[in-house]
Amino acid sequence: MSCLTDAVYRCSYVLVVLLLVVGSSCDRTPGKAKVKDPFAGYIATANKHVGEDLERVFRYVDSMYRSTPDHTVLEKLGYYNFCSANYFNVFHDNARAVAYSDSMVAIIEKDNNQEKYPELAVLGYISRGETNFAAGRYNVAYNAFFKTKLLVRQTLDSCALSDYNYRLGMVLYKQQRYHKAAAYFKEAFDGLGTCPDKKAVFWRRQEILNNTALSYSKTELIDSAFLYYDKALAFISSGVSLYDDPFMINLGKAVMYGNQGDVFLKKGDSLSAERLYLKSAKMNSQQGYEVNDMMFTRIKLARLYKEEGRKNDMYVQLQLVRNTLDTLDNREVRTRWNELMNDYYSSVDQPANAYPFLKEYNRLKDSARISTRQLLSGDANVQLQSLEKQYEIDILKKNTQLQRLYLHIVITISVLTLVILFLIYKYWRRSKENVKSLASLNETVKQQNEALGNTLAALKLSSLEKDRILRAVAHDLRNPIGGIASVSELMLSEPDAPLDQREELLGLINSTCTDSLLLINEILEAANTQDAGNMPLQPVEINTVITNCIELLRFRAAEKAQDLSGKLGVEPLELHINREKIGRVVNNLISNAIKFSPRGSTIVVSTHNQPHKLLISVKDNGIGIPAEIQPKIFDMFTSARRKGTTGEKPFGLGLSISKQIVEAHKGRIWFDSEEGKGTTFFVELRKNH
Repeated sequence: MSCLTDAVYRCSYVLVVLLLVVGSSCDRTPGKAKVKDPFAGYIATANKHVGEDLERVFRYVDSMYRSTPDHTVLEKLGYYNFCSANYFNVFHDNARAVAYSDSMVAIIEKDNNQEKYPELAVLGYISRGETNFAAGRYNVAYNAFFKTKLLVRQTLDSCALSDYNYRLGMVLYKQQRYHKAAAYFKEAFDGLGTCPDKKAVFWRRQEILNNTALSYSKTELIDSAFLYYDKALAFISSGVSLYDDPFMINLGKAVMYGNQGDVFLKKGDSLSAERLYLKSAKMNSQQGYEVNDMMFTRIKLARLYKEEGRKNDMYVQLQLVRNTLDTLDNREVRTRWNELMNDYYSSVDQPANAYPFLKEYNRLKDSARISTRQLLSGDANVQLQSLEKQYEIDILKKNTQLQRLYLHIVITISVLTLVILFLIYKYWRRSKENVKSLASLNETVKQQNEALGNTLAALKLSSLEKDRILRAVAHDLRNPIGGIASVSELMLSEPDAPLDQREELLGLINSTCTDSLLLINEILEAANTQDAGNMPLQPVEINTVITNCIELLRFRAAEKAQDLSGKLGVEPLELHINREKIGRVVNNLISNAIKFSPRGSTIVVSTHNQPHKLLISVKDNGIGIPAEIQPKIFDMFTSARRKGTTGEKPFGLGLSISKQIVEAHKGRIWFDSEEGKGTTFFVELRKNH
């Protein structure tokens, strides 16, 4: 329930502490124990720090208790109740809370302790009922609540009766029996008014008024809901005289504003609802306030904006909830958040973005439906009435023949056997799941180790490749630079050489420099292509790119009297590619075809439109690629380099660069060649979807 805020938890914590201190140190009525309990001193000391750091206070009390040997029964009861309340209300560890409450009840039901310590017995059974109900063990919980009812009858304690009515009201609310829940809440509020310590029960009474209003709101009794919300706010304001610190007062109001907004929304006043929601969310966004309630309120705001068609405002609230869920998860909030995120993306016509949220919402909803089906199918009031009748029958049975008593014992043993078998089965399944999880973790570690090994191997291979490239670059640049040095030395040694000879030498230097610059450009292009995976992509009309490449290289083909033509698709076709890089690939393939084809030959560039891919081919009738160097043709600085048909110098980088670019586009590049007859290179690119 959204009314269970941190303020309530802190109030419950203080209330438990005060009951323990009072119950363990005061004189009992005749026949009851009178014990000086040192544990009460631990709690009293811790109580001074409750509003600061609950976890630190708990650790303090726990360490002090464990450092003291030979505890009395009263100390044990106080300690178990203290631990159960903390694990349930503060740390939300229900399994441990159940264990401590069960341990407390076990002591209560031993050696007539129930009569010796009736106040703690009531707390023990209430704790057992509350924790087991949260764990889904409803039969155990109903029995515990019924035993609480019997004890309250015996002690005639109006405060304990009010606490019982409050717990039963909470159970009925969770079972959606709102009318009955409201009745129990009102009885609890009136009963707590008779308790002597007004400060200890103040926040519980405020919560009960809020819960009563929530119950009426759920049953569409709007006027009654407004009435009790007004009472709750007035009651909070009256607490200024009890609390000097306005923090607790504002904390209670923050939750109340959000709940009030629900009633205004049901009444059709969306403006007031929005105002209260925003006010509640703003207050609860402060340090130390109720974060869970803030997330619920922002979910309500998002739903309100959805109904009003305010998509941007809806999205802002959902993102604020998402930021909080990353640090404080709440299953119910996450379920509603996924539902609304699906609604948002559906409303802005983004079904692909909506689908993951719809899928997660359905998963969470199905899981919640299974866990709440048994809860909603019962009625705590009816169950307790049934237990009441059963109790009366049991009393009658005690006055009957001994044979019936034996039958009762047999039934009890059978039930206990079933419970034990159930627990054995439950923990066996849990152990099996733990083994499975451990195996999964081991497999994950194994995969990560393999990935790390592959990465190290790749780094080593990259280092070796860099060394090989540096040697190749040094080798390819040494010859032209050495040639330039020799020619320039010759020119310097013969300053009176004829002009035509000097021009010939200068032309040789120019040609060598041009080749060196081309090599350097190829090296730079290869280096840039190493990061091809991060290149920007955009929709590009591919036929235009190929046509531009053909026209650009047509003059170079004409120098060798070659016929360069294209057979492209008629219809325009857009691919999601990098225009510059794919153009570089086509240029490289056409340039190679020109370089390795004889004069007067034909070169054809074609496209082949396939259902999900586009195939580009560059076919020539050149010298072909020998079989022994074909496996090395795509290697950087490959030893498979050859001069062109008219002596054009190769660098061994073009095809390596082309392969990296194509693979970065998730495509393929390959060739079909026969020495002396020609070569066809193929490039396969994916279409847009």
